Amino acid sequence: DEMPDVPDWAFGVLTLKQFGGSMDKVAAYANEVIANSGELTRQMIMHALFKLPAKEGMKTDAPALIFLLDPVVTGETALLLPLSNAEAVKTSLITTLGMPIEEAGVLTFMLPQPLPEPDKTLLIKIDQDKLLVAPNTVALKNLESFIGSKTLQQLVGDIGNDATLTLKIDRFKRRFGMLLAVGLELCAQMAAENPQQGEKLKAQLRSMLDTLWQIDVVEACLTVDDKTKSAA
Repeated sequence: DEMPDVPDWAFGVLTLKQFGGSMDKVAAYANEVIANSGELTRQMIMHALFKLPAKEGMKTDAPALIFLLDPVVTGETALLLPLSNAEAVKTSLITTLGMPIEEAGVLTFMLPQPLPEPDKTLLIKIDQDKLLVAPNTVALKNLESFIGSKTLQQLVGDIGNDATLTLKIDRFKRRFGMLLAVGLELCAQMAAENPQQGEKLKAQLRSMLDTLWQIDVVEACLTVDDKTKSAA
């Protein structure tokens, strides 16, 4: 299968083969593991992944992309979701999130946060059969540039798995490499019984970290079998 592309402004991307179909399979699998747990599992995953009322007006048999943004700068995600009815989606969003500010085709919703945290913004743009969702204008413009004139299916490529998570390790290294190296050295010093053992532990941890940073991409895939109700 073709590996989903990770743009240079994202740390990783989660690709769903079908926006609704993948969730249906997970719900069915959850019911096999724990009776009647499927719908609750679906709702929990949907909220964790999308954090918006993204059911009405969505195209359930088309792919979706979830981009992991810089965890230090925003800690948020940007979404590309398949659309079937723009007005139904807009009505659902307004009903749940309140009236947005609309400018140049972009809906800006304010999301109140408990004090002392500042309120968050949620920017949404409807682009033909796609719904673009971003936490700020920079992320929204990045999504628009990434899409270009392509369809969601063209962006996703030929993937056979229900869900594929692709992470770019070099971006984590640039953001967290120094902090992680210092933290591991401190852990080695605290765990060692003497200076010699501490140096040995630090050398082992540095070697492990060097090996990790040599990896370009980490990919994790999930496929749920409809017939056997098994996941791999």
